[in-house]
Amino acid sequence: MEHEGLSPSAVRVAVSQYPKVFYRNGEKVELRPEIKVCSFHSGPEGCRDRTACRNIHICQQHVRNSCKDAHCVFGHKWRTDHNMAALRSYYIDHIPVPLLQKILVHSLHTGAPVGKITICLGYNTTACSKDDCTSLHICQSFVVNRTRCQQKGCKLNHDLLTAQCCKVLSAHGFSTNETPRDIVIAILAANSEIPQQDMKQNAVDSQDTKSVNRSVSDNTDKRKVESKFSEANKSSVSEDSESASSDDENGDQSDKSESETKSSSLKSGKALDMKEDNVRSETTKTDSDTMKLKLSPACSASLSKGTPVIIKTYWAQDVQGNVAVPEICYYSVEGMCRDEGSGCKRLHSSEHFHWQVMKQNENWYNLPEQQVITLEHSFCNPAEDGVDLPRIDPTHLKASARGLLILMGRDTWSADFKTMMLTNSSKSQILKIRRLCTQYIDGQEIKPSNFLWYFLDIKKNWVQYGLSDTTGEAKLIVNATSKDIEKHYRQNPASTYSFKSTAFHYVLDFTSMTQTNQKTNVVRQVRRRPEPHLKDQKQDSEDEKKPKDLPSSWEIMQPEERVRTVTLAPSSSEYQTVTALLNGHISTSDVIKIDRVQNPYLWRAFGNKITEMSSVLGDKTKVDVRQLFHGTNHNVVSSICAENFDWRLHGSSTGQLYGRGTYFSTDAAYSYNYCGPDGAGMKNLFIAQVAVGAFTVGNSSMVRPPPNPATGMLFDSTVDRESNPSIIVKYDKQEYYPEYILTLT
Repeated sequence: MEHEGLSPSAVRVAVSQYPKVFYRNGEKVELRPEIKVCSFHSGPEGCRDRTACRNIHICQQHVRNSCKDAHCVFGHKWRTDHNMAALRSYYIDHIPVPLLQKILVHSLHTGAPVGKITICLGYNTTACSKDDCTSLHICQSFVVNRTRCQQKGCKLNHDLLTAQCCKVLSAHGFSTNETPRDIVIAILAANSEIPQQDMKQNAVDSQDTKSVNRSVSDNTDKRKVESKFSEANKSSVSEDSESASSDDENGDQSDKSESETKSSSLKSGKALDMKEDNVRSETTKTDSDTMKLKLSPACSASLSKGTPVIIKTYWAQDVQGNVAVPEICYYSVEGMCRDEGSGCKRLHSSEHFHWQVMKQNENWYNLPEQQVITLEHSFCNPAEDGVDLPRIDPTHLKASARGLLILMGRDTWSADFKTMMLTNSSKSQILKIRRLCTQYIDGQEIKPSNFLWYFLDIKKNWVQYGLSDTTGEAKLIVNATSKDIEKHYRQNPASTYSFKSTAFHYVLDFTSMTQTNQKTNVVRQVRRRPEPHLKDQKQDSEDEKKPKDLPSSWEIMQPEERVRTVTLAPSSSEYQTVTALLNGHISTSDVIKIDRVQNPYLWRAFGNKITEMSSVLGDKTKVDVRQLFHGTNHNVVSSICAENFDWRLHGSSTGQLYGRGTYFSTDAAYSYNYCGPDGAGMKNLFIAQVAVGAFTVGNSSMVRPPPNPATGMLFDSTVDRESNPSIIVKYDKQEYYPEYILTLT
């Protein structure tokens, strides 16, 4: 509508003209093309009528992201000539592949179960030894008895949403976006050979069981079985509402009312256990889920009469986002949410994160994309206390977003992550903000929902738990990781968590977000932030300008600039990677700074040499590029950065024992001995990328490597010993590159 400037009436006409493409749900229009993955394509004889077929020819398992065959004959390419013709027939040839995949995954899930799914007998008896078992690792009694295990003290898995179960279910075409009871019934309907055991149950349960068994034995369609349970659910909800209403009216007679209601249900054959399953399936561990919804008298009256209450499904692009559960619906991002039409309790979004704003205790408003991205970028950085938001541009807002514009206006707002508040430029208004991320799904790794824990070290750097702080002292590394702390925090956000290092014992207080050393009583700040997952927008635009043959981590250089040194931030992953190369031979506490050397001329020459050596040796891995150390005097550092290492220009302190070339070592401490201090006592140690290639033991008379009998060409390097050499001597300037400079005490 916005793109074409269509009126609502024109949209209604367009929707009615193309029913195979669009679906009208009240005043909402959904893209729901009738296109599917061609089942004949993956069949034994293939699709025989390719000309008339208007379905997609692609591997079904690839659509589910579960095909590992790189040479799959069914194909992993979306935009083949046939597929493009099929997409054009539904006018969707221009939409992105991820959206196409969502549509087709939904069609696979809603179709009949694919393949014969089985329960792993090995898992249920002793233990399954298969690394990639294609059967479900779940309790057989739990499935046979429709989510009611009859084994006392059973320690087998009863969760259908484990990573292994989700993988097997998806591979067989089952949706995991269903209640456990519905998934189990679908499994039984797909494979009647799963043993049917008569278990003792209560009178109510037995009636349901007989009904399901009849349906399964008659090979009734899965949807009919689910429909029967759906009707039972509606009756249970109605009875539950009447019981609740009776409790309110009769006060102390609540027990009696409940008893009468259950008695009535037993007489009429209603499945009360179904009601309990629904309650359990709709309950989560979040604080918001435990809050009771306040219904108006009219709503309560309609519930008592059995009239369903329609809950609105809010999307991130809607103006308001007053969701009952402050989370992103996983299935709205990754697939199709079954509750979208009836009303989902979570926010629907195309991303796994979102930000909202509220004035006092009014309504939560969804922030526009630009403000959301700005907040998310900064919030993922533990060093950021807050961020200034860009002004809201009214031209990019819907007409219905007037409420948000009235609330925030054209003012500039500053976010404080500690208080989760927004303050305008004049400090006269304060608004609340909150971040929503995807609900927790067992076995799913989602970066915006994966939280990392940091502490502020003695040098005022934020350090992730489980890693070395900027002092580099091994005794201070604690035995707790972000994953350990997050697991405990999810179980009880108001508690404390204890952990140790080699030297100290600490207690982390989740309420105050502080860490206390129990021996020294030193208190440090703690932060819980999402795992970084967004690229910096400025960095993205810069990356587009960067030459493709230079490292992506390099800063953009001017055309006339020959060399640049860039000081690394101690909190950066690149800094941590470089210090890890020291391998404890030099304490990281001795590192004053690390500079990255950016010399595109030397880098390109090095890359060309690697290509040449790969061709000669027949395999790039045989080039054997290593990161090695080189110690030198401070007065030749700038010359090395500009012209590379050259023993003839910069001299040698080693005596040329293994050949007359440039010396590198695998041991940082060994190379450190050859570092000459400056006037302040600082030393410079290089880390270089070195193409070692084929080598032999050298001697002081060698001015180049000797011939290699195996190839008839010269060796690439000489070394101090044949096995695990610690000294590498190079003779060609193009076979090494000065990558980093470490300034040490």
